[in-house]
Amino acid sequence: MKQETLIESIISAYINKDLYTSSEKTRKQRQCPYRLMNLLFSDDFADDFATVGNAATKSELDAGVAGNNKGFWLKIQTVYIKSHPVYDRLQFADDKFFVNTAIDPGENVQSHDWKKLRSIWSEVNSKYKITKSGNHESEFFGFCGGRLDVYFLWKHLQLKPGLNESVRAGLPTECAIESDKPVSLVGRSRRVKKQNTLLSESIKALGDKLEAMEDPPEVKKWKHDMLVREEARKESEEARRAHASLVNEYKDLIGMIQDLRQQVNEEGIDDDDVADLKEDIKRLKKANDLALKLGY
Repeated sequence: MKQETLIESIISAYINKDLYTSSEKTRKQRQCPYRLMNLLFSDDFADDFATVGNAATKSELDAGVAGNNKGFWLKIQTVYIKSHPVYDRLQFADDKFFVNTAIDPGENVQSHDWKKLRSIWSEVNSKYKITKSGNHESEFFGFCGGRLDVYFLWKHLQLKPGLNESVRAGLPTECAIESDKPVSLVGRSRRVKKQNTLLSESIKALGDKLEAMEDPPEVKKWKHDMLVREEARKESEEARRAHASLVNEYKDLIGMIQDLRQQVNEEGIDDDDVADLKEDIKRLKKANDLALKLGY
């Protein structure tokens, strides 16, 4: 970004400082990402947008706008709310995925500050960077989970492929400051690492407390009911197996009755044996009747 342009952005930001420091927070609406991307990929800003994330110059550092590329985003903030034929219309409106979507980038334009605009871009960009690239429109639309804003970004990159590297790279995570060289942003990796460590320790401490806590009455009742149901299930299973075993025994009894009847009709059997056989048949028939009542 040229120094003259940078100074112009700073002056504009100062003149409109009441707008930029307003306590009223704006909310991202459906059309906001599309208007923002129309602006970022426009001929007016594409070249500057390609340098976002590069090492900051000493003039930017001295002006106090190096962090988070504030100078660039302040300029975007100034232009974002202005009516413009390129920013106000939905690019690629004839694309099959945008037909009948009713997305209107020129409708209800929000006065987002530079931080909000940068946040909106970061959200879309992060989703894009984890999306597998496809060769065809429908293929990429499926890869991005049907997110129209991510697909819209991809469409812009088809027109300006030179920005692919900048979009994929995102912002640097670590850098150093030297007064006589181009200055890059101060990294946050140590702070993030410390925060992650504290978060892990907090989660572990919470888990230990939960394990040490006595269950409330409703949880105790639920656990008791679960144990009762499990015991009942086991008893039912044992009864089913015992029942199946009895069925097999009853089937064997039927075969024994048939054998005994055949023996009664055989010659050479005395009266006492015949009486014993008939008594056995009678007893077995009772067992068989019981099996029939049970449905076997």
